[in-house]
Amino acid sequence: MPASNPSFLALNPALTHLYSVNEDDPGNVSAYVIDQDWSGRLVFINSVPANGRHTTHLIVHPLGQYLMAANYTSGNFPIFRLQSDGSIGARTADFQSVGNGTGPNAGRQEGPHAHQILTDLDGMHSSASIWAPTR
Repeated sequence: MPASNPSFLALNPALTHLYSVNEDDPGNVSAYVIDQDWSGRLVFINSVPANGRHTTHLIVHPLGQYLMAANYTSGNFPIFRLQSDGSIGARTADFQSVGNGTGPNAGRQEGPHAHQILTDLDGMHSSASIWAPTR
């Protein structure tokens, strides 16, 4: 199954699964298994709603147990549990950024825009990148 409007990809630590954002409104995240017969063919597993709009970024936690995403337009960061088969499971958390629309281009700055979510190499600390217009 082709991904709808994929704009960012991430691999799990074992390099056996690929995850993509679907930068749509509403946004989704999708999972694929990478065929290990050296063809590299992607086999669709599942897709789940990202609980936001225009999902723009995602990473797999370094321990391979969670998928973290950033929803650009809605400014939130959902976290999903990854199942043992690589499929995307239940959403376990969702962090909402806050901000106001007082930037120089009010038509595009109605609130915070989530750009990215990262962890350190050990997966002990996470960081989210947002642009929240303020005066």
